[in-house]
Amino acid sequence: MQQTNHSLSNEQQSNLDVLLNQSLKRNNLAAVSWEIIWSIGSPSCLIAAMVPLYLFTLGVTKTTVQFVMLLFAIMTFLQILGPRIIGGTGRKFKTYLMYAIFTFSWMFYSLAALVAWNFFSRNVWIFLFVFHCLILAITNNLGFPVYNEMILENTPLKKRGNLASMRSIAVGSFGLIGMLLTRWLMKQKPSPVNYHYAFLIGGTIMFLSCLAVLGIKDNAQTVYDSHKIKPPAPVKAAKILLKNFNFRVFLFFYILSISAQSLAPLIIGYGKEILEMNPADAVLFSGVYFIGPIIAGVCMKSLADRYGFRLIGIVSAFLLGTTFILPLLSPHSRLALLAGYALYAATVTMNAHVLANLGFEMVSEIKPSVIIAVGSIIALPPVFLLSPFGGWLADRYAAAGYQAVFAMGATLCFCTLLGFLTLIREPRTGHEIYIRIREM
Repeated sequence: MQQTNHSLSNEQQSNLDVLLNQSLKRNNLAAVSWEIIWSIGSPSCLIAAMVPLYLFTLGVTKTTVQFVMLLFAIMTFLQILGPRIIGGTGRKFKTYLMYAIFTFSWMFYSLAALVAWNFFSRNVWIFLFVFHCLILAITNNLGFPVYNEMILENTPLKKRGNLASMRSIAVGSFGLIGMLLTRWLMKQKPSPVNYHYAFLIGGTIMFLSCLAVLGIKDNAQTVYDSHKIKPPAPVKAAKILLKNFNFRVFLFFYILSISAQSLAPLIIGYGKEILEMNPADAVLFSGVYFIGPIIAGVCMKSLADRYGFRLIGIVSAFLLGTTFILPLLSPHSRLALLAGYALYAATVTMNAHVLANLGFEMVSEIKPSVIIAVGSIIALPPVFLLSPFGGWLADRYAAAGYQAVFAMGATLCFCTLLGFLTLIREPRTGHEIYIRIREM
C-alpha cells in the first residue's frame, strides 16, 4: 500500500509522484555524488577521531577533550529547530550553506594555523579550535536532518531502499580511499602541522561535495509551496508524533538499539587493553569501520524496497547483537573483535535510515527532519547514562568488566530484536497496533 503525505490530497500526491520519478536519476546522482566526494575528504576531518587526537597533540587534558566532544551531543537539541530555521522554502540552498560553513570552518582554521602558528600561543590555538568545533556542532545539527528530509521526500517510496543502499556503499568504498589519503597526509609532516594539512585538504574536498546539493531538484518543496502547504511548527509536530502509539513503540525499541550502540566503542578499548593490540593493529578499527556501510548497503538494496524498513531494523538488531556476542564467544580473537566492529558500523548506517524512513512511513504528516530530531534527542539521556556506566565497568573490573558490557549490549539487542519481530508493524501493509480498553 502506497503511503501518502497527509498534507497533500491524493491527486496532489499522484502529481508529486510523477515529478519524483521524472527527476529520480538526477537526484540519485546528486545524492550519491555527495557521499562519494564527502567520504574521500571526511576521514581527514573525522570528528570522532581527528578532533580528540588533535586536542591531545596540543596537550590539553582529558577533561577538556571530553567537554569538547560533549559539545556535539549537547547541540543535538538544535535538530528540532532545524526545520524552522533552514527548512521550508529555499531549504536546498540553506542546507548547502550550512555544510559550506561546516567545511569552510575546517579550511579557515587550518589555513590560519599554517600561516600564523608561531605568532600566537598554544592556548590561543586551543581556544580557536574549540570555537571551530562549536561551529561544526551547530551547522551539522541544523543541516543533517533537513538534508536527509529533502532526499527522502524527493525519492519515491519504493525506491528509497535502493538509494539508501547506493549512498551507504559509496560511503564505505570511498571512505576507505579517504582513510588511505589521510594516513598518507599524516606521514608527510611532523605534528601538529600534519593535522593542519589534513584539515585543509579534507575540508576542501568536502566543500566540493557540497556543490552536489545544488544539483538536487526539490520537487517536493515546490509542490508544497505551490499549494501553500506548511507543516506544523517543530515543537507542535513533535507532540503530534509522540501521540502516535505505533511510533512510540517503534521509538522505544529504536532507543534500546541506540543505547547498545553507545557501548560498542569499548570494543576498541578491549582490543588495546585486554588483547594488547599495538597501534598499527588498532588502526585496523578505522579501516573496518568503513566496511560497515558497505555491509549495510548490500542488505538494504535487497531487502528495504521489497519488504520495508522494519526488516532492516530486524537485521540491524541481529547484527549489533552479533557485535557483542563475538567477543563473548571468542574473547582472545582479534579477528572476532574486528568483525564485530564492522557489524557495529553497519548498524550505525542502518539505524539512521530506519529512523528516518520507518518513522516517516508511520506518521507521514510529520516532516522527516522532525522525526530524526525527536529520535536523536530522546535517545540522548539513556546514552548519557549507559555509556559512562559501561566505561566504569571496564575501568573497575578490567576483562570481566568488558565481558559484562558485551553481555549488556547483547541483551539490549535481543530485546530490540524481539520488539521489532513481535510489536512493530510494517506500515506499508497498513497494519497498526491498537489498544482496547474494556470498561468494567
